[in-house]
Amino acid sequence: MARRRTTVSFTTPVVVLVASYMAVSSGTWAAPVIGMPGCETRCGNMSVPYPFGLGADSRCYMPGFNLTCDHGRLLLGNLRVIESIDPNFYMLTVVHTGDVRTDGAGRGIFGEGGVLGDDGPYALSSAGNQLVLVGCNVRATLRSGNVTMSSCSSLCTNGFDGHTEMLSRLDTSMLCSGIGCCQARVVVDREELVPVTSYDVQLEYFGSNRSRDGKRWPPRVFVARDEWFSPWSVSQQLSSDLQAAASMEVPVFLSWEVIVRGAYDHGDDAGSLPAWECPRDAARMVCKSNHTGCTKRERGGYTCYCKTGYEGNPYITNGCQDIDECENSKENGCFGKCTNTDGSFQCECPHETRGNAYSPGGCFSVLTRECSRSCGNVSVPYPFGIGPAECYMPGFNLTCDTSQHPPRLMLGSLRVIDISLHNNTMHVINSDMVLDIYSGIGKQTSTFESTGHGDNVPYSLSTRNELILMGCGVQAVLSGAGNPAILSGCSSFCSPNIENRTYTITSMVPPAAGGGSNDDDQYCYGMGCCQARISMSNDGMPHELWIDWMDPNTATDETSSHSYAFIAQEGWFNKHRVSAQLLRSSSTKYFVPSLEVPMVLDWEVLQLQPIGSRAVANVRSPHQYLKCPDMCRSKNSLCKQGIRGYSCHCSEDYHGNAYVIDGCKG
Repeated sequence: MARRRTTVSFTTPVVVLVASYMAVSSGTWAAPVIGMPGCETRCGNMSVPYPFGLGADSRCYMPGFNLTCDHGRLLLGNLRVIESIDPNFYMLTVVHTGDVRTDGAGRGIFGEGGVLGDDGPYALSSAGNQLVLVGCNVRATLRSGNVTMSSCSSLCTNGFDGHTEMLSRLDTSMLCSGIGCCQARVVVDREELVPVTSYDVQLEYFGSNRSRDGKRWPPRVFVARDEWFSPWSVSQQLSSDLQAAASMEVPVFLSWEVIVRGAYDHGDDAGSLPAWECPRDAARMVCKSNHTGCTKRERGGYTCYCKTGYEGNPYITNGCQDIDECENSKENGCFGKCTNTDGSFQCECPHETRGNAYSPGGCFSVLTRECSRSCGNVSVPYPFGIGPAECYMPGFNLTCDTSQHPPRLMLGSLRVIDISLHNNTMHVINSDMVLDIYSGIGKQTSTFESTGHGDNVPYSLSTRNELILMGCGVQAVLSGAGNPAILSGCSSFCSPNIENRTYTITSMVPPAAGGGSNDDDQYCYGMGCCQARISMSNDGMPHELWIDWMDPNTATDETSSHSYAFIAQEGWFNKHRVSAQLLRSSSTKYFVPSLEVPMVLDWEVLQLQPIGSRAVANVRSPHQYLKCPDMCRSKNSLCKQGIRGYSCHCSEDYHGNAYVIDGCKG
């Protein structure tokens, strides 16, 4: 008979507690109902939603989900729960103490001595966990039954001294790559999964002198979430105290599922369902609320969730309640009249208006037959327009956001501040495309969704802009969809003696007194920041802008500060001013950069009005497909071919709008 082993299991956390609300007869709202009646649902500052529960009363929790509250500390057996529990998500974040202890033969059991068994609701997950090995000439393997879940090897040269050389190597932000330590993702293959949650660890030594290797850098094995192991800090702690591993608090991710005993997998519908879908009987047994969905998990258990449009606890009666999207209608993409419905909402333009209620300023009055030619203090000349399709040429529709004071002319999320017919440019303010990268994350990418890109988009990024990159050891690239794809790129370095790599922001901000700016503030030469010209694109707007570390290992370096990449109009960038603005918005590590950046777009007419479209006032009726020079409707005008399309201009000694009848004046 195989011995039973206990263990823990892990996966990615979600730090959101969703609770349902129950209406009372007076029409007010009661406190969130997240647990069974009469059961305690709080421990310190942590909520405990059903199927989890506290106390000796077994009706307060499902089997295996009983927790303990110890002076405000929420415990699952000997594991401490450190992040809020979301009943809609099958993840739990806990902390265990110490490394995996191994015997003289190198064998160990992860989770040994805990309260979790093979028949419990928890199991080790591949999402967000890794095996970490510190040691010399040794390999660690993590198995569940006969299935290998992770393995890595750590090597040392003959002269390697783990207590000094390890710290020296890792001081250069190196990740564990096999010299003195190694890291490997924990992988769970659903097809090979065995119905046990016991995890064996095996150490295998392959050096010529195991005793010497063990003394100079003793092997330690951890199972932890990905971002926990910082080579520098952990190695420093292990080097200063050989017993430190036994007392380290190691966070891990648990996945959980409700184990149902019975023949629920053999109902009438069981054979016709996908592997992840619950049979009806099982769903009714586990998911007690209306408006719920049920998922069959890897080990044969089940989890529930409130369907889209609902929030709360799917494991209790009436736990999933309707979300009133209209309370935050703009956040839900409705800029017109919002009407809440059960599980959804309706968005439409108000009475006597029409248009697109899902776009800021997309609803316009139907009482006037004239086209609006201004928004706030910005003129809107044809071929641009606001409102009905006859007010603009295809692709040149804009919106007027009247919720702002003064109203703002918008091209998607870009604020338009000027349109020039003379040089075919549009000046805009971009406030949501500053790419930010910092310790703990890797490559970040942004696309130009506000204008779109493709053959039917009349805009392109002007060469009057430049790429700006601020940071240490980072690179940024602007690419198009065509060939060649690279439109711009640059790299930014920092001197190795810059403490904590904070050069990018703090060292660029002038002193409070006597720190005026100078001409050098407008230029970057690759130390702390860089600038690069942008090439002309033959395919309209760029495809994407990305920023990444030059050394991938920097992503896990906790001393790496924020770095930024963005596109700006030439001549606008000032190191001290921009750095100060970014510092003011950087209250936390995870802040969203707040910066209004001017850009210049070029435009040209690509797609002309087909026959049957309604004519705009002061414009001749269109031909079947207007072509140059017929698209230029004013006398004394001329048509010029651009890179992808055409543009109209008044002849010499004339000025005005060549796109409308009698628009060019002498």
